[in-house]
Amino acid sequence: MPRSCGAESSLGKRVALGRQVVQNVSERRTLSDFVARYRRWGVLQRQAAGPLVYACGALLNPVLLAAAAAVVARTPSALAALAGTCAVKTALDGASARALRAGGFPLRQLALVPLKDLVFGMVWAYCFVRRDVAWRGRRIVVQRGTRIRAPDRAGALPLGASPSAGWEASAGSISSRTGQPESHRLAAGHL
Repeated sequence: MPRSCGAESSLGKRVALGRQVVQNVSERRTLSDFVARYRRWGVLQRQAAGPLVYACGALLNPVLLAAAAAVVARTPSALAALAGTCAVKTALDGASARALRAGGFPLRQLALVPLKDLVFGMVWAYCFVRRDVAWRGRRIVVQRGTRIRAPDRAGALPLGASPSAGWEASAGSISSRTGQPESHRLAAGHL
């Protein structure tokens, strides 16, 4: 049972803390699982922060920026800058891992850091043009402020489309019994 910490957020919402810490470690996931999880978070971040703030996230991915510069410039110095950026970013991720866990990451995992950052970059770009995500086997649309709704009947939602009446739900209104947005259950008559 969550307890209130006795404060309200800047949005006027009550803040509640759980009594126990939840350990959540993702292991033995496929690359597809990894990308799908990061895509869900990316869409939520863009819809929560807005496109301008979300765009600034590219500044946190120096490998993506160096790779884009190398593609545009097509010069030996741009390729050298990309190689140097990959080396520094790999060393930084390795140092962070050693600070957070005994032994850090094995070299074979550190060798994948530039690929990981490029995958993050592709997902970052994807989240600019999509608002729908797969969650627990269902497709949902994430709207501004992270409100969610079911997609239209065809399953596709054009950018800028307005929400359909009766299908909106806040991100916190997911039924724990069915995994569907509460308003979806209501619209379907499953009270």
